[in-house]
Amino acid sequence: MPVVNLPGLDDRPLRLTGPVLADILRGEITRWDDARIAEHNRGLALPARRIVRVVRADKSGTTEGFTRYLAAVSPAFRQGPGESALPVWPGSVESAQGNDGVVGLLRSTPGAIGYVSHDRVEADGLRGVQLQNRQGAWVTSSEAGFRAAILNSGLYREGDDLASLMDRPGADSWPIT
Repeated sequence: MPVVNLPGLDDRPLRLTGPVLADILRGEITRWDDARIAEHNRGLALPARRIVRVVRADKSGTTEGFTRYLAAVSPAFRQGPGESALPVWPGSVESAQGNDGVVGLLRSTPGAIGYVSHDRVEADGLRGVQLQNRQGAWVTSSEAGFRAAILNSGLYREGDDLASLMDRPGADSWPIT
């Protein structure tokens, strides 16, 4: 799940589309007040601050799932860095070993964006983002969102154990399941 450390924002969650998130992680969008971020966050005082990308330094299933989603929603991301458990991120990134390292780096770095598993967001009190799902609805990572993605997948509908749970249809589906 994408998480941010953006001091000064009100209680509303930051909203990102998949393509905008991919452009941030590719290093294409470099500032929080970029028009492509502001477009979906009207009324939210986005800081004029540089985006610091925090990524895993080690091979990770979390990274592989996250990059699989980004590659699915962004042809540019698919071209590079692409789907990988240990991608080569373009430009300058901050990297940390394991979820604990990422959480620590996110907490200590104002302006940071990174990704961790859903359970870490809750356990560590991190600020997750809302993503726009395939139906155009803004959703937050949750057990209900994971369930909706499963119910709208070939896993549930056809019993296909290899069916993707990423970016499933359904108003409540969390796209990175």
